[in-house]
Amino acid sequence: MPAKKSTEDALIQFTNYITEKLNDGKKVMAVFLDLAKSFGKRFDTVPHDSLLDKLAKYGIRGEVKGKEERREKGEEKGKEEGREKGEDEGREKGKDEGREKSKEEGREKGKDEGKEKGKEKGEERGKEKGKEKGKEKGKKKGKEKGKEESKEKSKEEGKE
Repeated sequence: MPAKKSTEDALIQFTNYITEKLNDGKKVMAVFLDLAKSFGKRFDTVPHDSLLDKLAKYGIRGEVKGKEERREKGEEKGKEEGREKGEDEGREKGKDEGREKSKEEGREKGKDEGKEKGKEKGEERGKEKGKEKGKEKGKKKGKEKGKEESKEKSKEEGKE
């Protein structure tokens, strides 16, 4: 892997290249684009081949250094972004499905618990009402029995 070059190294290399070409009697022209500050990541989305074709129409030709390397990096970056986007979408979908499942399970559990509590309360109310009715019936029977006993007692007293 080549060592990273600093801006100073690049300027020295470029200056040497221009000097060499001028010494050979050739014409030299350069276009400087400060893409890092001006465009940032947006430049990475520009189709480089079409940009080079447009420059060629204006007579600007030459060797493009690192073209293949940039293309490979762009493909890798695209794959990574696609993978990350897919993972994010998958995570969100999983969360949504999990929430829905939890809601449904909660509703079912709530229904079951509600039925159970309702059943218990119904049984308690039934017992209470049964006790009340039993007391009332007991009182009624007690009164009737008391009347009968009283009548019998009166009859016995009347016979004597």
